[in-house]
Amino acid sequence: MRVPILAGQTLTAGVLNRLQPKTYRAKQTSAINNAQSAADLPGVSVTFTTETAGAKAVAEWFVDARNLSAGAAASAMFVYALLDGVTSSDTYAGFRGSAASEQANVSACMDFTIAAAGSHTIKLQTNQVLNHSINVYTSLLVTVYEVV
Repeated sequence: MRVPILAGQTLTAGVLNRLQPKTYRAKQTSAINNAQSAADLPGVSVTFTTETAGAKAVAEWFVDARNLSAGAAASAMFVYALLDGVTSSDTYAGFRGSAASEQANVSACMDFTIAAAGSHTIKLQTNQVLNHSINVYTSLLVTVYEVV
């Protein structure tokens, strides 16, 4: 991300600190099975504070998905990110198992523009179907870029 420095602008320690991206990581703490409506993934949430309005956050998530039985072969499950409880995109990691015990690692990435300075949370949620599992190898990586 390019950040303009204006001619004559004084570079303070605060400005230099905001130029450096900050990263946050969360790892799933327990498996989740058969969540048929929106369900938070346990432990996969990061909270951070931005100092300025208009900051950008890039969320990357990596999902360990499993099909628990052949009965779920024709259905799919999805994992998506929310900023402060709101999903603003149809970007998701999806998995459709074709056989019992099939496993896949799927990933997705999206960016958020953060309108106001302050404390914010990005978390992962899932809509699953019966016989699907999301396991503890699932993780979320968030990189925050402040504006000067």
